[in-house]
Amino acid sequence: MSDASIIQETISSHTLLEALDDAQRQTLAEQATLARHAKGDIILREGLPVDAMYIIAQGVVRVSTSSMAREVELKKM
Repeated sequence: MSDASIIQETISSHTLLEALDDAQRQTLAEQATLARHAKGDIILREGLPVDAMYIIAQGVVRVSTSSMAREVELKKM
């Protein structure tokens, strides 16, 4: 499956984006980039600015925070 088709399928099936019409979904798909990450990769860091929206197409993401010098898992998605 090509990156473009993965992006299109993910956007079309995501409940967060169901309020968008077809033209808006197409515009989003044209501007999207598919990123692949290996297990253990850090995608975002707490407190740093973010300039993108991330949608998980496949796999699991672990959300954690640092508290009193130790990492605390908040959620797995």
